[in-house]
This record gives sequence, structure tokens and C-alpha cells, in this order.
Amino acid sequence: MGRFPGPDFWKALLTPGDGGGKRRELSAECWDKAALTYDDLESEPDYARQVSGVVEKMAQKGLFERQNTLLDIACGTGTYAIIFAQRLREVTGIDISGGMLERFRQKVEEKGITNCRIIKGDWSSFDLGEQFDIVFSSMNPLLGSYENIDRMLDTSRRYLVLVGWAGVRKNLFLEEIGKKILGHPPKSPKSDITVVFGYLYSLGYAPEIEYFYGTWHRRYPLEKQLKRIIWRLEFERDLKEAERQLVREELERIKDKDGLVTLKTRVRTGCIVLDKQSQA
Repeated sequence: MGRFPGPDFWKALLTPGDGGGKRRELSAECWDKAALTYDDLESEPDYARQVSGVVEKMAQKGLFERQNTLLDIACGTGTYAIIFAQRLREVTGIDISGGMLERFRQKVEEKGITNCRIIKGDWSSFDLGEQFDIVFSSMNPLLGSYENIDRMLDTSRRYLVLVGWAGVRKNLFLEEIGKKILGHPPKSPKSDITVVFGYLYSLGYAPEIEYFYGTWHRRYPLEKQLKRIIWRLEFERDLKEAERQLVREELERIKDKDGLVTLKTRVRTGCIVLDKQSQA
């Protein structure tokens, strides 16, 4: 058996090759557009099983000590942070998107949660000036850079929990419309969690990883589905009016008698839990 690749091998895989911070999926504008529909996934059974699986894994590893603090990086609308706040002393969420954080604040107020601190900022350049017992980050492109992962390790006093795509994100409609408009299916996420696992292992840690499988369904009125598909395609470039019209026409073809369009995405995700005290 050959020697396990060292950190430089994994760093090469975790180095954005397209300008890094210039990527559209790292911008506030990109995620502001998704803020109003982002929470729809919370009612999707397979997504709910992923969330509960991540929380259960953290509980099994003893992370939910009441005195612990947690930083949720790219926290979005606070899906995980609100769950964590019920188990920890304080949860801090940071996100670049004001739209996402507005929804997070609404949910905190609705639930009467008082131990969530919410910060608007670009975590890759924002200095919080403190460490947290747990650093958490889920399903975001920040995990595609080893420099971001290094900062997460430095910010963690003990635990690091990362949730991300694991090689499967297949939406047939999106693939076909991408070929027609972009000339290829939309590019895969740049943050495969298994690569992140390899990097952490190469640093001498003993991370654990668990995978989740499922199919996410989005059944929306045509106009809402249209906005989401255009949003995803525009990760790469702005669409022309004729291209937007083509998306509309393709969705018209598959809408049901109620004017709703159902799209399915087959997914595999993974959750890494790392205890820094496990470093060799």
C-alpha cells in the first residue's frame, strides 16, 4: 500500500482555480436571491434526516456540553444554529448575505431565542478576534479552499464540524438545460467533503466522516421554479433574455395541471466531526 498523500496534494485540490473570492457563489448578491426559498428544504424528509443525523452525530461525540460556544460559518437562515442554541451556551452565526440573516433574525425572534449572536460579514476576511469550542460550517463553497479550512481550525478551540457535498448532486432538468444554455451541465460544487477529509487526515488529525443519501424535491409554481433555475445557472454568468425564455419554455413543458413544476435532485452529502485533541 502506498503512502497516504501529504498536505500539498490536498491543498492542490482545495485551491480555487478561477479567482477564488471573485466566484459568484461567494458573493452576498448570489445568496440574497436565494434567501426567500432557502428554508423550503426544511420540509423535505431526506434533508431533515441529514440535519437530524448531523445533530445526532455531534451528540454522540459529546459536543453538546452546555458551557460550549459554537461559531456557525456561512450560517444562512440559521437552520442548524437554532437547533444548536437550545443545547449550548452561545451560538454565533456569520454570513455574507443580509437576506439570509434577515430570515435568521425572524426565526430567532419567533422562537424567543436569546443566545444567538448574528454577524453580517465575509468570514474569509472577517476577524472575530476569538476562538470557539466548536466551529461548524455546512453546505457552502468556503469549503473549497484549504486556506478557509485552516482558518476554521485556528478559530476552533477543540471541535470542527463540516457538512458538504460528497460527489453526488444530480438534477436531470438542470443538467439538460445547462447543456443547452452553457454548453455543459452546471459545474459541480468546489467543496467535496471527502477531499476536505483527506486534507485534515494528512495534517495528522483523526476526523470521522458519515455520509447521507437522499432525493430532494422542490414542487413550486412555475415562476418560483424559474427564478431558482436561473439563479443556479447564473453561478457561471448572466443569462441573456432569450436564454431565460428558453428556461421558461422548458419548464412550461413539464408543469402539471395545477401549474406546478416538480424537480428532483439526487444527493450524497457527508459530515466530518474532528476533535483537535485527536491530533497525533
